[in-house]
Amino acid sequence: MDQIRGDLGACVAKLTQALRVVRTGPRWTTEVIARNNLAFAYIDQGRLRQAVSQLTRTIDQCHGSAISPLELLLETRGDAYRNLGFFDRALEDLVASIEASRSVASRYHETRSLATLSLVYSDSGRAESARATAQAARQLAREIKDRGLEDYVSLALGRAHHLLGDESKAMDAYQTILQHGDDVVDFSVYTSAMLGVAAVLREPAVVSEVLELLAGRGYRVIEGKAYGLLAALYLGDGQFAEAVAAAETAETLYAPTDHRPGQVSVLSTLAELHRRAGRESTAANCDRQAAILLKEIDWLPAPTSGESGIDRLLDSRMP
Repeated sequence: MDQIRGDLGACVAKLTQALRVVRTGPRWTTEVIARNNLAFAYIDQGRLRQAVSQLTRTIDQCHGSAISPLELLLETRGDAYRNLGFFDRALEDLVASIEASRSVASRYHETRSLATLSLVYSDSGRAESARATAQAARQLAREIKDRGLEDYVSLALGRAHHLLGDESKAMDAYQTILQHGDDVVDFSVYTSAMLGVAAVLREPAVVSEVLELLAGRGYRVIEGKAYGLLAALYLGDGQFAEAVAAAETAETLYAPTDHRPGQVSVLSTLAELHRRAGRESTAANCDRQAAILLKEIDWLPAPTSGESGIDRLLDSRMP
């Protein structure tokens, strides 16, 4: 598939054509899967609201159908909501996907939904919940033995370990994905793992390698994350001119995507850079823009004391 090789534009074109073909046939399930795959590619392109809109229409049409892969659609929409910063809606969709997966004994989609839920928790700063969910996903993934799924779970686990400050375990998780060299199963997971390594090592050169892989391939969200990370690393190293250039590039990449978490992060970096350069009015403007966007992010409520908020989900086969 072109998406594995990183040719995202070609992937979208082929999926769009495939969707036109299956719409003329009797296979409703095939059409649903084609719609889901197209929405998945939209997420990587940063066409997040378009992905949500398409998935919502399909989910509405699937309700009541005994043969529709509802768990697949809910997981993908949950990931789109995660990228938009609508974490509460992402949580709702992913829990529903896990329930739907369990009801039809789909261990694959249960595992993938748990991994995506872990990423939601990481993005929300809920590190312990992120790790617990990723560990549950890893246990299932080992039983399934699907390398693409195992890589996705390792990415979630690496993010959780890094958030908790366990850099050694984070590196182990990321290296599990990268150890296969050029034998890439999922391009977006592979490049995201490389960015994870760069963040752990605080090494701009690794980010530059990722950007070379991403160049011209249309992965706007991952490319925005790469430039945002590069800006933060340059800032930490005191390379302010390079940091500004990287942050402004990230801001440009994120602009049409509605990727609120990324936009807020980059604006915060820019504010700090302008403040250090003595440009207080520009810094204040970046802070104002970040504050406006921050209000659009739907954060998860804090877990109650002594309760992770996911115990029942992980302890029961049917939450």
